[in-house]
Amino acid sequence: MIEHYSDQRIITAEPGEDVTLPCRPAENKNVLVVEWTRTDLGSDQFVLLYRNKTFSHEVQSPSFKDRVDLKDVKNGDVSLVLKNLMTDDTGRYECRVDQGGHDCSEISIQDTDLISTIDLRVEGLQLLSALDGQTQTLQ
Repeated sequence: MIEHYSDQRIITAEPGEDVTLPCRPAENKNVLVVEWTRTDLGSDQFVLLYRNKTFSHEVQSPSFKDRVDLKDVKNGDVSLVLKNLMTDDTGRYECRVDQGGHDCSEISIQDTDLISTIDLRVEGLQLLSALDGQTQTLQ
């Protein structure tokens, strides 16, 4: 479910689902850098960083490893695909893009344009499974 409040979107999903957080720059130019951040992460950690046509995994927050991708960079759709949602994924996500005019290796967050802000709410029961003899800790 997507609700719109001015420039901000709220997306509600359930644990275990996959969700797409929309982001598409207005100009139809090549996308050089995509920064997906969550406002409660450290400034040196990203949900996803795409630069020079590759993903920078060394600055990715460990909780998003192997669970995120971009929808269709070649066609300008840099929406974030977040797989296997967890309640810990709840938060405010920001998509920033640079489409040129800078040295890609030296771009800082000040050089990128904020394209979208999305509040993701992951709500509902998260089912846990355990094999006989295993222990699961509930939080």
